[in-house]
Amino acid sequence: MRKLVLAFLLTVPVASGQNSPPPVSVAKPDRTLTLLGRYEVIGERKSFCVAVVEHNITSHAIAAGRDIQPMSWYHMKVLRDGQPAPQKIMLKKYLEPRPAGSVYSGSVMFETIPPKGLLSFDVHLEMYFDLSAPGKYEITFDNGVETSNTLSAWVTEQGRPIEFQ
Repeated sequence: MRKLVLAFLLTVPVASGQNSPPPVSVAKPDRTLTLLGRYEVIGERKSFCVAVVEHNITSHAIAAGRDIQPMSWYHMKVLRDGQPAPQKIMLKKYLEPRPAGSVYSGSVMFETIPPKGLLSFDVHLEMYFDLSAPGKYEITFDNGVETSNTLSAWVTEQGRPIEFQ
């Protein structure tokens, strides 16, 4: 005696997200950014310098390889009295889009930040922004995922060194 087995394929929609849009991938922060202000003497004048401290908040090493120029991998936001501070030519040069197919020929730094470790670098803001006009300056950095604290600084008189808090 032979047995005949009949199988039916029945498609039943279930709540599996089949008709919903795919989940959006949200980058999770793997570091914190902290800005610290200080002066550095260059020649006979004080220059305002921002130390950017990257703190790895994960339990594994993270990459910190990048072009040497900070404006190519961080967005520096500098406001004077709530408005964008004037940019200097050097910053404008680095912010220009590169032609398609062009090869970058600058310096590159490749480092890793160990688990829970720190990496810091200095940015001389006066190379990239005009900080000579009196007013309150607010400085932040972000990389698209993490945003730093806001560093506040003041210029009280035209041409006087910046004071920070």
